[in-house]
Amino acid sequence: MVQNDLLDLKHESKTENKITIESHKLNGCAAPDDSDAAGQNQTSTIPIHSSDEIPKISPDLNSKTHYRVGYWLNVKSTQLKSWTESIELCRRHGIELVELDLDSELEIQLPFDLIVHKIIALYKPKLRGANSTVGAHFKRLLSFIENHPEIRVIDPVDPQFELFNREYVCKLIQNTCDELKIDWKNINGSLERGENPEYNVCVEIPTWHKLDKAPESEVELEKLTGLQLPCICKCVDTWDAKSHEMSIIFSWNQLLDSSQVPRYPIILQNFVRHQMVLFKVYVFGEEIVIQKRPSVDIPENYNSETGPIIFNGHKLSKTDQTDLTDVQIQQLQCPNVHACFHMQTVSRVVESIRKKIGLNIFGLDFLIAANEQISTSACDTSDANNESSVNPHYLVDINPFPGWSSLNHLPDLLLKFLLSKLETH
Repeated sequence: MVQNDLLDLKHESKTENKITIESHKLNGCAAPDDSDAAGQNQTSTIPIHSSDEIPKISPDLNSKTHYRVGYWLNVKSTQLKSWTESIELCRRHGIELVELDLDSELEIQLPFDLIVHKIIALYKPKLRGANSTVGAHFKRLLSFIENHPEIRVIDPVDPQFELFNREYVCKLIQNTCDELKIDWKNINGSLERGENPEYNVCVEIPTWHKLDKAPESEVELEKLTGLQLPCICKCVDTWDAKSHEMSIIFSWNQLLDSSQVPRYPIILQNFVRHQMVLFKVYVFGEEIVIQKRPSVDIPENYNSETGPIIFNGHKLSKTDQTDLTDVQIQQLQCPNVHACFHMQTVSRVVESIRKKIGLNIFGLDFLIAANEQISTSACDTSDANNESSVNPHYLVDINPFPGWSSLNHLPDLLLKFLLSKLETH
């Protein structure tokens, strides 16, 4: 059950975010380096650097400090080459990464200075009714974490479980957007237009509603405040095996066809044109890593007779696709992310979300509205003539412990993160 009162959780954070823009090979072409774009941002108060400029920590082979960090990750994560490199780099800095054996009693595997876990990789299959081994592993790891409050854990379990409910996530995002909107309006009210570019961009969540069942008529759908077709349909529970199966519908009667929409209950959300690009924001302690991924679009000309668009959101956002359109390739390989993605805004959103959920490792999904969808009123935080220089940002999802496979420089990110936690514990 969704715990709405978690929206009021406050966790003190005094960290300074460091933002990284990562480029990837798309459709066989190397994406341009972002270092020039990073250097152009002279007004930023946040250290911004390209993926090739992440400060590396030189190996300290003579380190006398020794920490023991227990970890449990899913097989996909531990088989990454970058994870093997992470284990070696951490070893050279006096950090021993020890894989937890969930087939054995964890008590005899002590001591640990820190535990890093991805228990959500057990939680999802457990809820789906997986075999008894998965359930036993989940119970053993969860009990161990609960029985050893003296060991620092990355990350708390309950906030991660809450994020598997899209209704809760939408309420959390809405709460965050409302708070920041009030914050920006209060500040902009005492500033001249353009005086502080940090507060010239708004963050919204596309209008959404939860439907427990298909509407009985078009009139019933029209009563849902702010909802406008086309809309994207997503199932509420993201632990569901088909949680990545989504559809874009163009008429209310398409919601009646079980082959065209996810299983009810669903989240129905206004579709935002966004140039077929999704911005993935990885939060890794103090580091913020931004990647651009392929996304979905709708026809230029559509009507109520347009057939639904059915897609798998997880597969669609992969960077190794070979069927990208020319527009997608152009957008994904554009080196100047700063021209469309407002870094200070992203940093403020990250801090607000972090305080609410109390997690160190999580991901955010952003869309940047295409030019034709810019709404002055939506971004107006001071007066009717105050237009944002950057298109409106839409936050559409929050993910607990996202996968690491696409992260460049994982060993350096992990080492800096672990040192920051171990040396301040």
